[in-house]
Amino acid sequence: MPLLKTQRASVFYLDKGAGYPLLCLHGLGGSHQQTNSFFAGLDNTRLITSDHRGHGKSTFDAAEDISMETLCEDALALIDELRLDRFSIAGISLGAAISLKVALKEPKGLDRIILIRPAWINERSPANLNSLLTIADLIELHGLQRAKELWKESEPYRQALQHSSGLSNSLMGQFEREQAVSNPVVFRKLIHDRPFASFSVLKSIQQQVLIISSSDDPLHPLYHGQLLNEALPNCALYELVSKYHDSQAFGSKALQLVQAFLRDVT
Repeated sequence: MPLLKTQRASVFYLDKGAGYPLLCLHGLGGSHQQTNSFFAGLDNTRLITSDHRGHGKSTFDAAEDISMETLCEDALALIDELRLDRFSIAGISLGAAISLKVALKEPKGLDRIILIRPAWINERSPANLNSLLTIADLIELHGLQRAKELWKESEPYRQALQHSSGLSNSLMGQFEREQAVSNPVVFRKLIHDRPFASFSVLKSIQQQVLIISSSDDPLHPLYHGQLLNEALPNCALYELVSKYHDSQAFGSKALQLVQAFLRDVT
């Protein structure tokens, strides 16, 4: 099992395929399995995926070791470890936030940036993630099994179920994730964080950026993508059908957009 020892953490990663390197960062509560599955169909791509500390098979020492900054440092350490002279970075949800933080560090060799369903912009504790904080509170107060029962009786769950089975199933999946019992500290620390303080700092990112968002996605509002699109100098925004309503259509079209976006660098 490949592990990278970073500052007070052990980061699991996979490096598969031959071709152009694409570093892929998953969402909050997910793991490398999310990005492996999402980007698996790309041609001529060396797919590099990892688990954020506190997710999947990656570990951390203490609560103070969880922040968007430490996740960014882990990604930069992996870039150095793999000696990536040229690469692009892609992030889903939380991974999109960390991808922006990586880009702001101006790593050598970064070609392009892909932001899929961004859940954070410049605000701490965005309202769109309140349901995940509720899940964290329930687990901390009641333990995993009882928390799951109480969540299914809660108003946020009923609202998610009314929206779509895709959304309700996604939130229920947080109870099944690896390291689920560490949800409270990981979720709170990251949700109360932000990738940048002011949109003005994004002007320094000169790479081409692809943003993929949806209009009916409560956890990943379309306006996040729109605001980022306005702030980033070289950006294109595409609005797709919500993953929660048609995950197959979303995934297929998103993969086509990513493949075309990377075509002249791969």
